[in-house]
Amino acid sequence: DIAIKFENTSFGIKNIRKMDEKEKISLDYNNINVSDEITIFENLNLEIKKGEFVAVVGDSGVGKTCLLNAIMNNYSLISTDSNPKVDGEISYFPSQPWLMTETIKNNIIFFSELKENNYNEIISLCHLKQDLAKLPEGDLTIVNSTCSNISEGQKIRISLARCLYRNADIYLLDDIFSSLDQSISEEIFDKVFCKFLKNKTRIIVMNKKEYLKFFDKIIALNNRKIIFEGNYDEFEQFKQNENKEEIIQDNNINNNSNNIDNKKN
Repeated sequence: DIAIKFENTSFGIKNIRKMDEKEKISLDYNNINVSDEITIFENLNLEIKKGEFVAVVGDSGVGKTCLLNAIMNNYSLISTDSNPKVDGEISYFPSQPWLMTETIKNNIIFFSELKENNYNEIISLCHLKQDLAKLPEGDLTIVNSTCSNISEGQKIRISLARCLYRNADIYLLDDIFSSLDQSISEEIFDKVFCKFLKNKTRIIVMNKKEYLKFFDKIIALNNRKIIFEGNYDEFEQFKQNENKEEIIQDNNINNNSNNIDNKKN
């Protein structure tokens, strides 16, 4: 079964001032009139199967965030050979995580019904148990308007917990690992993305090379065009053939691939 399919599909936007700063990096913003309709993706071809684990890679500003926004139908449809298909409910983790001025619990369940067992499992998966135990009010602690009463890592993991709690069909995550500690990143990658969500469609913007071998498919972008789509071995061959060893930003301190060799086992 197909979860996502675009056939020669072009997406655009009329007012680029509505775009977030990360998307604007992909565009020659100074040379575009704000009233112009500009093309974000032209003749985009993409097919992702249900349950597939997909990494989206590329240098800064090549359109990785734009691709997630296209999947979420955040752009105008300019042209297509067939109706774009996105089959299933989406849960999204943005590159700039946000929290409400609310309790940590309400930030996670996001006004939906509290399912205690699911909630507790997700708290554990997102490495929040110890954090909550240290707070006098636990998960009833109110996050202040600037999030200054929690750490950046806690903010990311609470946002991830909200993303997981939604129980969607398709999970889109934008660069979740770049600001997490290495050891926590490895555990979350293993327990959340390789195990807890193993039957879900997962599409993650990745900037860490050592995780790529565990994905079913890698999509490489350049200048808002897909320049590669295939598995890890094919990707490594593509980089050699095209002399593109630096095709993705490597935000790792060390390439600790030995620590995660059995993530899918």
